[in-house]
Amino acid sequence: MSRFRPALIFLLTAVLLLSILPASASKSEKGLAPNYRHWLDVEVTYIISSAEKKQFLSLTTDQERDSFIQAFWRVRNPDPGSDSNSYKEEHYRRLAYANEHFGVAKYENGWQTEMGRIYIILGKPKQRAPYHEKPNLRDMEIWFYETETPVLPPYFYVLFFRRSLSDPYRLYSPSQDGPVALVTTGESQNDNKLALKFIRESAGDEVAKTACTLIPGESVDFDNFSPTMDSDMLLASINGLPDNPVTK
Repeated sequence: MSRFRPALIFLLTAVLLLSILPASASKSEKGLAPNYRHWLDVEVTYIISSAEKKQFLSLTTDQERDSFIQAFWRVRNPDPGSDSNSYKEEHYRRLAYANEHFGVAKYENGWQTEMGRIYIILGKPKQRAPYHEKPNLRDMEIWFYETETPVLPPYFYVLFFRRSLSDPYRLYSPSQDGPVALVTTGESQNDNKLALKFIRESAGDEVAKTACTLIPGESVDFDNFSPTMDSDMLLASINGLPDNPVTK
């Protein structure tokens, strides 16, 4: 049994919670001053838990909100006795990097991109491999991560691709997108086996394998493409990190 299976119930519960919260949260945010709304919706949107967000929106005074923000960072400080907070400093470094490199810098919107979101959540990848202007392939980037949290596998890939030069990079899912989404030739439309052939010829077997699974070590069959749920569970786990009990 996959190590991700026990997390399935948690993830489904998180999805249900997220489907309930936005309507009431949006209504409550109307009364927030711009600085508090920016903190909630931009600065910490990828690291605040659903419960914390709900609690913050229930506050009625700016004094309570200021105290909440102080406590939010304090409980995340890896060295509670220190005047500095390396977690907070690293988070804002990631946010600044995302805004500078993944969006339009003058608009500071890099945090809204898929690359920016993953960078803010996971930090700098151990390796970053771009595959641009390859014959028959869309522009891709593969990020390789090592992690210590038991919520995620110790090693994994994140793959981004874009359909055209004017489009932003989007996150790739082997089961939701499939190898056909990574090739430009109409010859391979709806034919993942043929798409994998083009990927192998243009970028190599390792890239083709990543198109089949984001989990290193998971076996693949180029002739019979059949993705498991493990890659989707990985992506869901990344999205659900703020609400995961293990992370807390």
